Amino acid sequence: MKLVFDPAFDRSVWRGDAANKKPASAGEEWVGPAGLLGILETQLGLGGPSFPDVERAAELVPLLFKTEGFWSRSFQNDALATARTLLHWRDTLCMYGWQGQPVSPRLKQLAVVTQSILPGQPDRLRTVLTALSKCDVEIESISRYAPLDDLPGLWIAVFAALKARGTAVLDIKVVVAPAKGNLLAAREKGFSPAIRDDSLQFLDTPGPLDAAERVAAWIAGLDDPSGVLIIGGDSVLDTALRRYGLPTTGGSNTTPDDTLLQVLPLVLAAGWSP
Repeated sequence: MKLVFDPAFDRSVWRGDAANKKPASAGEEWVGPAGLLGILETQLGLGGPSFPDVERAAELVPLLFKTEGFWSRSFQNDALATARTLLHWRDTLCMYGWQGQPVSPRLKQLAVVTQSILPGQPDRLRTVLTALSKCDVEIESISRYAPLDDLPGLWIAVFAALKARGTAVLDIKVVVAPAKGNLLAAREKGFSPAIRDDSLQFLDTPGPLDAAERVAAWIAGLDDPSGVLIIGGDSVLDTALRRYGLPTTGGSNTTPDDTLLQVLPLVLAAGWSP
């Protein structure tokens, strides 16, 4: 198996010229952190359910309710948001090597209240690292767009472990796309747009439905839309593109968290504080 990795590849991926130069891509997959983690867990026999952050936060809420800490005043105003923020802090620290060391009073409280939560990405990565010290994986190579220094510490350790197990880890040099006018100048600090230069355009609309309609209409009006690249397409834009007879992006209409769990705290809040 050959992999191409970038943190942005957990959503749909445009393979560009790389896909056009080969008649097929069997045995090759483009993955982001979630995709690569899933492949590693499967090959190492660690497969299991992954828990969305909102579910992990919901489990943390009862613990925060009965534990006094630096978060208590915020918790009184918005319990779930406080739990999600604490989880985000904890996971970010763990991705860069923190393992619950009580180096300050706040970190000590954070470590205690989150020590028995549902596993997140850092916990799963540590399990993968432990397994990689004993087992091999069938990954021939990983071509990486993201520079190693831009990745969190646990991912750096995972790539080092894969390399030690015989996986070739290659860095891809990204070629800077040609540009001119405002589009080129916007790459530098202190950008001030020049007048009468349409190389960079800003679209301001009242909502996503109107934005999708305008973008689709603009693309449909081009003489040759084959050079259009859409980044971050979704189902709303795809619906508009389909109405104009244009190719769609395949954007998913699913959210990373369970929709019902997103609505639940709003319903409870409306019942308690109308």
